[in-house]
Amino acid sequence: MNHSHNSTPPVILTIAGFDPSGGAGIIADLKTFASHNCYGVAGITALTTQNSQGVTAVEPVQAALLKGSVNALLTDGQIKAVKVGMLGSRANAEVVREFLEANATLPCVLDPVWRSSTGVELTDAAT
Repeated sequence: MNHSHNSTPPVILTIAGFDPSGGAGIIADLKTFASHNCYGVAGITALTTQNSQGVTAVEPVQAALLKGSVNALLTDGQIKAVKVGMLGSRANAEVVREFLEANATLPCVLDPVWRSSTGVELTDAAT
Protein backbone atom coordinates (compact mmCIF):
# COMPACT_ATOMS: atom_id res chain seq x y z
CA MET A 1 0.00 0.00 0.00
CA ASN A 2 1.34 3.42 -0.96
CA HIS A 3 0.59 6.22 1.50
CA SER A 4 1.04 9.72 0.18
CA HIS A 5 2.22 12.25 2.69
CA ASN A 6 1.17 15.86 2.15
CA SER A 7 2.79 17.44 5.19
CA THR A 8 4.31 20.89 4.93
CA PRO A 9 7.97 21.12 5.98
CA PRO A 10 8.71 23.24 9.05
CA VAL A 11 9.74 26.83 8.31
CA ILE A 12 13.04 27.91 9.88
CA LEU A 13 14.19 31.55 9.96
CA THR A 14 17.88 32.35 9.66
CA ILE A 15 19.08 35.83 10.57
CA ALA A 16 22.62 36.21 9.27
CA GLY A 17 24.96 37.75 6.74
CA PHE A 18 25.10 37.02 3.02
CA ASP A 19 28.23 35.21 1.79
CA PRO A 20 28.00 35.15 -2.03
CA SER A 21 30.32 32.12 -2.19
CA GLY A 22 27.78 30.02 -0.26
CA GLY A 23 30.33 28.78 2.26
CA ALA A 24 28.73 30.50 5.25
CA GLY A 25 25.85 32.70 6.28
CA ILE A 26 22.39 32.70 4.74
CA ILE A 27 23.17 30.41 1.80
CA ALA A 28 24.87 27.79 3.97
CA ASP A 29 22.01 27.92 6.49
CA LEU A 30 19.36 27.48 3.78
CA LYS A 31 21.24 24.50 2.31
CA THR A 32 21.47 22.95 5.78
CA PHE A 33 17.76 23.48 6.44
CA ALA A 34 16.86 21.90 3.09
CA SER A 35 19.05 18.88 3.83
CA HIS A 36 16.92 18.33 6.95
CA ASN A 37 13.64 18.69 5.02
CA CYS A 38 12.95 22.16 6.37
CA TYR A 39 11.95 25.27 4.42
CA GLY A 40 14.29 28.17 5.10
CA VAL A 41 13.50 31.88 5.09
CA ALA A 42 16.00 34.65 5.81
CA GLY A 43 16.61 38.07 7.29
CA ILE A 44 19.90 39.45 5.96
CA THR A 45 22.05 41.40 8.42
CA ALA A 46 24.99 42.25 6.15
CA LEU A 47 26.30 41.90 2.62
CA THR A 48 29.85 40.72 2.09
CA THR A 49 32.28 40.48 -0.76
CA GLN A 50 34.13 37.22 -0.38
CA ASN A 51 35.11 33.96 -1.98
CA SER A 52 36.65 30.72 -0.75
CA GLN A 53 39.90 32.60 -0.04
CA GLY A 54 38.49 35.23 2.30
CA VAL A 55 36.40 38.31 3.00
CA THR A 56 37.25 41.64 1.37
CA ALA A 57 34.35 43.82 2.55
CA VAL A 58 31.37 43.81 4.91
CA GLU A 59 28.40 46.18 4.72
CA PRO A 60 25.72 45.87 7.41
CA VAL A 61 22.15 46.39 6.19
CA GLN A 62 20.08 49.12 7.79
CA ALA A 63 18.39 47.91 10.97
CA ALA A 64 14.99 49.10 9.73
CA LEU A 65 15.32 46.88 6.65
CA LEU A 66 16.26 43.85 8.77
CA LYS A 67 13.36 44.53 11.15
CA GLY A 68 10.93 44.90 8.25
CA SER A 69 12.12 41.68 6.64
CA VAL A 70 11.88 39.63 9.81
CA ASN A 71 8.48 41.08 10.74
CA ALA A 72 7.14 40.40 7.24
CA LEU A 73 8.25 36.77 7.49
CA LEU A 74 6.82 36.47 10.99
CA THR A 75 3.37 37.63 9.87
CA ASP A 76 3.12 34.52 7.69
CA GLY A 77 2.74 32.69 11.02
CA GLN A 78 4.68 29.61 10.00
CA ILE A 79 8.13 30.05 11.59
CA LYS A 80 8.93 27.11 13.89
CA ALA A 81 12.52 27.97 14.89
CA VAL A 82 15.23 30.62 14.48
CA LYS A 83 18.97 30.46 13.83
CA VAL A 84 20.99 33.64 14.44
CA GLY A 85 24.43 34.13 12.91
CA MET A 86 26.43 37.22 11.97
CA LEU A 87 24.76 40.43 13.16
CA GLY A 88 26.88 43.04 11.39
CA SER A 89 26.07 45.99 13.65
CA ARG A 90 24.91 46.98 17.10
CA ALA A 91 21.64 48.26 15.60
CA ASN A 92 20.99 44.85 14.02
CA ALA A 93 21.85 43.15 17.31
CA GLU A 94 19.14 45.28 18.96
CA VAL A 95 16.60 44.28 16.27
CA VAL A 96 17.42 40.61 16.88
CA ARG A 97 17.23 41.04 20.67
CA GLU A 98 13.78 42.63 20.36
CA PHE A 99 12.63 39.88 17.99
CA LEU A 100 13.84 37.11 20.31
CA GLU A 101 12.24 38.72 23.36
CA ALA A 102 8.92 39.11 21.53
CA ASN A 103 9.09 35.50 20.30
CA ALA A 104 10.60 33.82 23.34
CA THR A 105 8.74 30.54 22.75
CA LEU A 106 10.48 29.91 19.40
CA PRO A 107 13.39 27.49 19.63
CA CYS A 108 16.57 29.42 18.82
CA VAL A 109 20.18 28.63 17.97
CA LEU A 110 22.52 31.55 18.66
CA ASP A 111 25.77 31.49 16.69
CA PRO A 112 26.84 35.14 16.40
CA VAL A 113 29.93 35.27 14.21
CA TRP A 114 32.35 38.07 15.13
CA ARG A 115 35.12 37.42 12.60
CA SER A 116 35.70 35.29 9.52
CA SER A 117 37.84 32.17 9.53
CA THR A 118 40.61 34.31 8.00
CA GLY A 119 40.38 36.88 10.82
CA VAL A 120 38.36 39.66 9.17
CA GLU A 121 36.07 41.51 11.61
CA LEU A 122 32.41 41.01 10.62
CA THR A 123 30.77 43.48 13.01
CA ASP A 124 31.24 47.15 13.69
CA ALA A 125 33.26 48.24 16.72
CA ALA A 126 30.12 49.15 18.71
CA THR A 127 28.75 45.61 18.56
